[in-house]
Amino acid sequence: MNKKERILQILFFLVFLIGLSGGITNLIKGVALIMPEGTAVTPYADNVYRYLAGILLGAGFIALWMAFNIQKQGDLVYIMGAAIFLSGLGRVISMITVGIPAEVRLYVYVTLELGLPILIWILQFLRQKEKVSK
Repeated sequence: MNKKERILQILFFLVFLIGLSGGITNLIKGVALIMPEGTAVTPYADNVYRYLAGILLGAGFIALWMAFNIQKQGDLVYIMGAAIFLSGLGRVISMITVGIPAEVRLYVYVTLELGLPILIWILQFLRQKEKVSK
């Protein structure tokens, strides 16, 4: 395994940990986790929230599988990077249309969600370029 593959492996393991922690927490607690105290939770909002938490958890497991099989991965690396980037883009759209959240941790999330994919794409591009030149 070369250095680029090792870095990609670490990045996808990080994506797995984020998906695991966020997915499980949100699946268990539901939308009430982010609602102000005393706010009524509608069944629809909770249903959609837990559904999306399941997708997050599933994406985390896909990232884990990719980390363990990074040497066999090709275009799926770009696709997974795009999915991560789109999640960050969703946060940016929310910040523009709804407002800036008070929770500081969300700025860390959006930075990771927009930055990690760029690093992933560059590493994968360089990795594929090396394979073609050999």
